[in-house]
Amino acid sequence: RLASSIALVLVLWRFIAYFFHTALERKTALVAVLVAHGLGVYALVLAPGAYANPYHRPMDLWVSESSVLYSMLHSAHFVVGTLLMLCGFLILIRALEQRTWRYAFFSGFFFLALFSFHPFHAPTIWLVVCIAVIAERFRKRLSWRRFFLFAIPILISAPAVFWYVYTTLTDPVIQGRAAQNINLIPGIVPTLLS
Repeated sequence: RLASSIALVLVLWRFIAYFFHTALERKTALVAVLVAHGLGVYALVLAPGAYANPYHRPMDLWVSESSVLYSMLHSAHFVVGTLLMLCGFLILIRALEQRTWRYAFFSGFFFLALFSFHPFHAPTIWLVVCIAVIAERFRKRLSWRRFFLFAIPILISAPAVFWYVYTTLTDPVIQGRAAQNINLIPGIVPTLLS
């Protein structure tokens, strides 16, 4: 957990460097990302009786994946998931900057590794990539080469998701595990506050 947390902070610093240029901006952004939470603590203070059951509280107070710091304190599994996601996006940005297929393939392999144990991140990552393609199209910068640089990571990472779907539909043991994997969330207000 410690090694993956250190790696995550280093990759996060590198990722932030793409968006902020001065050292002060980068440090501020890093601290903000590490300690950021939702508004759940304010709901707990303002209406403590409404959230007597811990599972009805806003998720940023009890779900370890809700923030980077909670993940670092709780589970290397979540830290490695965030690390692989950031590495995939970081390398995809590099592929688009340098227009090289090699980086696009590496990005896909990072996403494939992530989806091998966190397949539920696939819709989020694929949606981010699709939104980036649409944004490139509106900016009139989308050539066929750039389109394929975006498509390669999706195509490389897709087999892990399809494998999960296939095994869930055909394997009775996996079906039994999926039937027990019920992840209820609190009501709409605590969820939005999270």
